[in-house]
Amino acid sequence: MSKTLDIIMSLKDNVSPNLGKMNSNLQTTSGKLNAVGKSVGRLGGIIKGALVGGAIAKFSYDCLKAYDVQIQAEKSVQRALEKTGKTSEQAQQGLKEFKDFASKQQDITAFGDEGTLQVISGLISQGFGKKSIEDIVAMSQDIARSTGDEQENVTKALSAYVKTGKGATKLAKAYKLNADLLGKGKTESERLAEVWKAFEQSANKGASTEYLKTFEGQCESLKGRLADLNEPVGHLFSTL
Repeated sequence: MSKTLDIIMSLKDNVSPNLGKMNSNLQTTSGKLNAVGKSVGRLGGIIKGALVGGAIAKFSYDCLKAYDVQIQAEKSVQRALEKTGKTSEQAQQGLKEFKDFASKQQDITAFGDEGTLQVISGLISQGFGKKSIEDIVAMSQDIARSTGDEQENVTKALSAYVKTGKGATKLAKAYKLNADLLGKGKTESERLAEVWKAFEQSANKGASTEYLKTFEGQCESLKGRLADLNEPVGHLFSTL
């Protein structure tokens, strides 16, 4: 029980105005969650009784919700991979690689890995390969952060142009890309290359990195990290 209380207090302490200590504090909390994961069997009865309390009930609900969102996103990617003809083992390996990528993107963009995995699932279903998916996701996140559009909308616009070659002028206007660099590619790879070049020369590139330097960006990053910490606790509650 003392470990459970320690975790809750640690989560509380992490919400601090001293943003410079955020990462180290969150790593400490993460370590405590891992410790609980190893001794969770003994806590089952205690936690079930504690759920009658309003605060703990709300906390458990949030954790379960975070866990469910993560699991659904992962399942979506795995199903999409399997539909491309990959074996279950290959799909699991592909999922692991995409999870690692989404997690790294969360660290540098503050876009939640769950949302990124959902975007990845859609791109897999469209027939894009791993490298193309990672390029499109990286561009869409910076463009979304720069323009204020939703990541999903940007991804759809980029992928539609790369797939069909249509809408170059509209794409350039919507996301402040150099129209002269678009509309020439004859294949998907050529169109993706020209979009990447236009992106690199635009003001969109690096927008997420700059955003993370702001107070709002730090808060958004913290929000995502705390949601990640809720996920293993949600898994714990789902097994009780």
